Amino acid sequence: MDLIELLIKNLGVNHTQAMGGAGLIFQVAKDKLNSSDFSEIAKHVTGIEDILASAPKTGGFLGKVGGLASGLGSGGEKLAVISKLGAGFSKLDLGSDMAMKFFPVFESYFREKNDDAVNSIIDKVLGKMG
Repeated sequence: MDLIELLIKNLGVNHTQAMGGAGLIFQVAKDKLNSSDFSEIAKHVTGIEDILASAPKTGGFLGKVGGLASGLGSGGEKLAVISKLGAGFSKLDLGSDMAMKFFPVFESYFREKNDDAVNSIIDKVLGKMG
């Protein structure tokens, strides 16, 4: 089962919401990881470019708040990520709490790949989010 199907099945979201939410999370990962780490993850996701393109654009006031928060150090960086995800998930008619429900599905999807490099990257990403 691919990631989008897994999100739909496990979370009860529709296809547009699954694509957009996954796109937002992958955009954050792409911003936070070096290009080789992101490429390692991307090779396990069918249609990654389409998923990234499906992410709603975050900007306006909430985007500015996220930008200001990122200047506050590591705590501010996490706040900026949460702000970006919350704004994007809101545009998908999903609550910001739903963003946090996507992460365990992502983690289990990638852990099932049994790829040590991907598991190491997931641990790194989760450490940055936690």
